Amino acid sequence: MTLKKITLSLSFFLLFQIGFAKDLNTHINDTIENINFPVKLNLFVNLEDLNDVEIKNNFFNSKLRYDVGVENNFSYNVLMAVADYNEITELVDLKFFENVTSKIGEPVQINDSINHLSYQSMYAQFDHNWNVRDYPFDNPKLKLQFTSVLDSSYVSLDPKENSYYSFNQNMENLKDGFLVNSISYKKDFVTSENDPHDDLENPRNKVLERLNFYINLDRSGSWLYLKLFLGSFLAFLISWLVYFIPKSDFSSRIELSVGAIFGAVGNKYFVENSMPSIQVLTKADIINNAVIIFIIINVFIVIAQHTSKINLWKFEKNTFSASLILILFITSNFLIINL
Repeated sequence: MTLKKITLSLSFFLLFQIGFAKDLNTHINDTIENINFPVKLNLFVNLEDLNDVEIKNNFFNSKLRYDVGVENNFSYNVLMAVADYNEITELVDLKFFENVTSKIGEPVQINDSINHLSYQSMYAQFDHNWNVRDYPFDNPKLKLQFTSVLDSSYVSLDPKENSYYSFNQNMENLKDGFLVNSISYKKDFVTSENDPHDDLENPRNKVLERLNFYINLDRSGSWLYLKLFLGSFLAFLISWLVYFIPKSDFSSRIELSVGAIFGAVGNKYFVENSMPSIQVLTKADIINNAVIIFIIINVFIVIAQHTSKINLWKFEKNTFSASLILILFITSNFLIINL
């Protein structure tokens, strides 16, 4: 074969390859355009254990497994090609405490004719900000926050239909007094840096979908209520018993009242010491302050009954004063707990 024929053959071959590549790229672009973006990623959370769930901690440890699935394999393959990722778990980011080394399991890929699924097991430490306004009658929520890596125009995060969570009913390391009730979710959005897949001439910030799973806990509030405020209630009882001491024995009545004040203030310090340093008014603070106010009212009534300069109408009678103060005390505590 002459050199001229070889050159012509190579030229025709290269032209054919270039034309085929253009057709292939056109086909791929048409395929991508025909995909209904965003592709929905379905998330499932399996909660195995919780540790360090303590009001003084700004974190908690969790052993869990989360699954990420795509119901359409075709959409999955195109999405992987566009995003240049190998594993579906790489498309979501689960936030955990950055300063703590987390034990993260290897992702496992499962392929079948219907679903494309990956799951990841981990034991990690997560940030947590306690809302203690209703303490100790609050229902704490621990948050697991999943954020998409791609813009919301490409990927949408959704909980798995019908069943998006499960949890271990008997968690070994969950502190006594807490119980996992359920797991709920809420979606929101967060703005990130410029989207690398966007038009370079008209760049825009990425808008990422965020799927928050909330671990809803139930606190044994009734027992904690007695534990925290038994001292305050005993202090109030002591100040209330002065109505059964004769008015003539003023020194005994006033000594009991003053002792009750010290007892209530001491219990208030005990409750505050069992909680983290906070700047908001909690139900625990309101209850302690109410007890102190009622004790001071009792002291005022005792003093007013002793002197003729103050006339308290029916409060001059111990029976009326004792009955009304007790009713008001019980009613106020009931309202504080339930409001």
